Amino acid sequence: MFAPPKLSELCSKILTELPPPENLITQKKNGQLPTKSPSAFIIYRSLYVKKLRSQGYRFQQRCFSAVATKAWDQESSDFKTEFRKYGHSVRCTLAGLKKKKPCNNISIRNIKKKAEEQAMC
Repeated sequence: MFAPPKLSELCSKILTELPPPENLITQKKNGQLPTKSPSAFIIYRSLYVKKLRSQGYRFQQRCFSAVATKAWDQESSDFKTEFRKYGHSVRCTLAGLKKKKPCNNISIRNIKKKAEEQAMC
């Protein structure tokens, strides 16, 4: 397995180049919004992989994931806390987008789900 050069420099650049939360929410093939937002680590991993690919690294996804996992484990707790806050903002953005989307399937099950979601917020 390879070790990317200067993990700490690469990681600090990732944190300063965070895209808007809306850019991390991708629609499914059928046009629906995802049911869950990506976790902080998934966001970190995707940004890490993009950064490595932009620097010319070409490996299988599982190799990128393994390297991103090692880099995540080496990060400070403050760094991880910032990513978790960012993940929370992505989650809130997704929730806001879901509220804007009209619901065509009105059923008792959907009404109960909405009531539970509103009780949680």
